[in-house]
Amino acid sequence: MFTKKDFTAGKCNEDEYYSQFVTKEVIDVIRRSTTYKHIMQARDKKDFFDLDLHQWDFITGAILCLIGREAFKERGDYVSQVGLVCIAKAAARKIVQRV
Repeated sequence: MFTKKDFTAGKCNEDEYYSQFVTKEVIDVIRRSTTYKHIMQARDKKDFFDLDLHQWDFITGAILCLIGREAFKERGDYVSQVGLVCIAKAAARKIVQRV
């Protein structure tokens, strides 16, 4: 398990850190959301910069419910909208890799 300190110290990259929060349930939530079609149509399938932020904001509440605040605390982190979007993007990369 990587901690937030590991991430900020460069012991893991962004995808490695945020991917550890991605579960099958998180992927399922994204697949069932309207954001899914935008992910699949995105030109930038690494960072998804061509998707509007509201597409990610739309699903972050569901992601937080699935992950819970404790998962962040265990890693020396705290819940933020930015962190939840990073988790959503990590999940989206996993989805795209499987297609």
